[in-house]
Amino acid sequence: TSSLSKTLEQKLSSNSRAWENLQINPQHLNLLNEFPSNFNLIILHHSEDSRSVLYGAILEKPKSNTGQKPKGNQLSGVSTRAKVACATVNARTFSCLLEKVQLYKQEMMQLLLKRQYQFRKKAQQNKVEKLQKDSQKLETVKKGAGATTQDECKLIADFCDIVKAVEDYLKPVLSQLDLSSLWQHSPQVSAKDSKKTKEKESAADKGMQGEPINIGECAILLVDKLLMELPLEALKVLQEGGICSVSRDFSLQILYNRLHREEPVESSTKKDAKGAKKDSSAKGDKKKTKMVSVGPVLPQNCIPVDANFLKYIVDPYNDASYLGATNCLNKMAEILVNYGQQFTPRWEGTVGSLHVPSHAEWEQMLTNCSAFIFCGTERVLASFSPFKLAAMNLSACQIMILLDLVQTSHSFFRQSKLDIEKSALNLSLERPLETAILLSLTGIRCIMANQWHSILEQNVQTLEILTENLLKVGKASGQAVCTLKSGVHNLTMEKKCPVGPDALHEETNKQENLTEPKDQDKILPSAFNYVLYGLPNLVII
Repeated sequence: TSSLSKTLEQKLSSNSRAWENLQINPQHLNLLNEFPSNFNLIILHHSEDSRSVLYGAILEKPKSNTGQKPKGNQLSGVSTRAKVACATVNARTFSCLLEKVQLYKQEMMQLLLKRQYQFRKKAQQNKVEKLQKDSQKLETVKKGAGATTQDECKLIADFCDIVKAVEDYLKPVLSQLDLSSLWQHSPQVSAKDSKKTKEKESAADKGMQGEPINIGECAILLVDKLLMELPLEALKVLQEGGICSVSRDFSLQILYNRLHREEPVESSTKKDAKGAKKDSSAKGDKKKTKMVSVGPVLPQNCIPVDANFLKYIVDPYNDASYLGATNCLNKMAEILVNYGQQFTPRWEGTVGSLHVPSHAEWEQMLTNCSAFIFCGTERVLASFSPFKLAAMNLSACQIMILLDLVQTSHSFFRQSKLDIEKSALNLSLERPLETAILLSLTGIRCIMANQWHSILEQNVQTLEILTENLLKVGKASGQAVCTLKSGVHNLTMEKKCPVGPDALHEETNKQENLTEPKDQDKILPSAFNYVLYGLPNLVII
């Protein structure tokens, strides 16, 4: 029996990426020395018995103010400092908090589906009655919009209450850890340093070689699965100016495996790079090869991602055609044109207006890409079997950008018929958090995804902002996601709410030199919907 189990373990270790990620290294404490110095690990876990105790810890390395580029294995010789805390918590309070979050996500999904149905119905009416202006119908539409706005503002208030409840629940532990001290001692907190960083980036875009840019301090949350359901990125302590990115992950071992690849994966990546060089040399123009290499200097402690091998699937069922020029198909075509000189000429993908991609096409694109973009309706794993995904090795795919969790009236009815035939286990694996877990086990380094449902227009603009920051600006993955929290791109309910966050942002823009507004504690839900699982230091080149 022992020999058989050893044989099975050896086969699983060599063939299953998920099995490898689930294994715990006996020397796991030594893994901390392998992380970059700007990685600040924040650990929050409940006790396994009855969730009566909440444990917290901070793992970080001493910050150097010299700005010298670390040599060797990224400051592996510098010891890691740790601070540990614990506090007794009420399990019933936490259960009520989880129920509140689930109810909020459910109500958000229902409200957005209702809005999509009303928008679709109004668009159909406009096609039939182009030249008629019926005042009674206009008043009816306005009344309906006003009722929806009340529901939307209620959801904003509910989200603010949830964030406050999360703050109160975690306060006994976070107050002992004193997270703010991490960012206060960061050498890159001031606005002057950020301006200098932008100047270095612009100089690098012009082809000037200089010192590598530091991406700043990265907060990485290592929390248990239940805490993953909460909007942790909205915590006040994580909104400090010294933090350049906030990401989350499932364990220290998985985070380490994301950072350190094995030789077989690297060799396959090198083969793809060599194939690209052969294709370019076949054209017989060496000068063009030099033009591709021009770009910003790779920041310190960052990992490059080859932009030539990006794959995409956009609106696989053609559910967004009714949006016209604002749909995701047109936005992807615009991205391919705007960044065609340096990044997108070798991109490959499929769109729903041509045909629905098969499982074989999904598998071929996922296993042969350096980055992958999905922009469509419903759940991404509703189009690709989660059971098949769990057995795959996607280590070559470094960045996964998911823009799903959008419902239209057409996609809702189509998916409802398919979900009837699925088991409860299958449906549970298609949820956002479970999807991120499965993708992490397959070896993907960085996953960007929504936590709850959104609208298609929001996802389209998220795609535009992400591609602009990842490709044009050259930001790291964590920085690109952090830009979405600026409140600029909120297209969901906040713009229609007559009182609250949106009006607050308008006043803030008009009164930049005045004191902070009274309603600053108002939080935009859509600003914290899109999160990052995994490494925040990936840069597309």
